[in-house]
Amino acid sequence: MKVITAFLAILALSFSNVMADSRPIAEHIYAISSNGQYIVDAHIESKKKVEATIRKVVGDQLIPHSKFILEGALFPKAVTISDSGIISTVDETFGRGADRAIVIYHPDGRTLKSYSIRELYSQKLVDTFAESTSGRIWRCADDLPLMRKNTLIVQDAFGGTLEVDITTGVLIYFPGRNYSQCKETATIN
Repeated sequence: MKVITAFLAILALSFSNVMADSRPIAEHIYAISSNGQYIVDAHIESKKKVEATIRKVVGDQLIPHSKFILEGALFPKAVTISDSGIISTVDETFGRGADRAIVIYHPDGRTLKSYSIRELYSQKLVDTFAESTSGRIWRCADDLPLMRKNTLIVQDAFGGTLEVDITTGVLIYFPGRNYSQCKETATIN
């Protein structure tokens, strides 16, 4: 527990922000598995590379587990990590040169599954997404994805929920009420 407390203190002091659209983007994003055994740090490695570093908690120590470059050159808006070290990255806009809305990675860095926005939604619905400088908004910025056991849970901008089994890649969508849940998105007609 001392290790996690120290890590969280360092995390709080280490954020550095840059501006994109109208809200700041951290240069590091972190997640801790629900069992407290894994910590992931996604950070900007270079202008076109984003690196994930996974550390495992062993006793009172953080042991390096793996380090790898994430798909594409864009910094994800959120990262989660499972109790077995599988990580996911999630963005809330698309159309910035990459179309990876959700990517699931094995702890060794192999991509297990990735989903484009067109695999998640019909073109008719995609055409209704609100636009920002970066692209079209499909997910509320304030609703962070959750990892529960082996299920990634993502709330979308329309009140719906995407659930992805990270071990099988099976995706289930529970539709919402067809109106915007986000301050920054428009309603669907």
